[in-house]
Amino acid sequence: KILVEKGKMLSDFVNLRELRSQQDDINPGQDPEGDFMLNSAFSTDGTQLFVVTGGTNNVTVFDFETMTPLAMISGLDAYPVDIAVTDTYAVITGLESAVYVVNLSDYTIAETFNFSDEAQAVSVVTSSDGQYAYVALDVSDQLVKINLQTLQIDLTIDNFPVELLSYSMITT
Repeated sequence: KILVEKGKMLSDFVNLRELRSQQDDINPGQDPEGDFMLNSAFSTDGTQLFVVTGGTNNVTVFDFETMTPLAMISGLDAYPVDIAVTDTYAVITGLESAVYVVNLSDYTIAETFNFSDEAQAVSVVTSSDGQYAYVALDVSDQLVKINLQTLQIDLTIDNFPVELLSYSMITT
């Protein structure tokens, strides 16, 4: 408890310069916890919505009709930004050099692909038959083809023309 006298300012009680260099993730105590929503995707049958939240390194799965949270996929420590969904897997890209393949039967991470620090996994699409995921890596300018049957990388194409056309950051 602080008693504040007339004429006092916040800077009389708190070092504002120190606060500028600190960032806090304040969990409101009510799930789902998700900060900085990025891309989202529907399940192949349209009943579930997957929302990627980079600030809290997770993906929340909602029942689309009721918007009730069904699951929270955590452990995505690479600042997730994009997602593509097949009948079996969700493939999630992360700016900090990783791609996660999540099993949709129990929302656990089935495989993680880590790349060099020069790579930023920024975009993912899947083939229409759900057998492959194609991940574009910015900075390293590569395209990676992931076989979703074997959970292996089948092909890496160098000098692939990947470029971020815009990037925004919102602060308060």
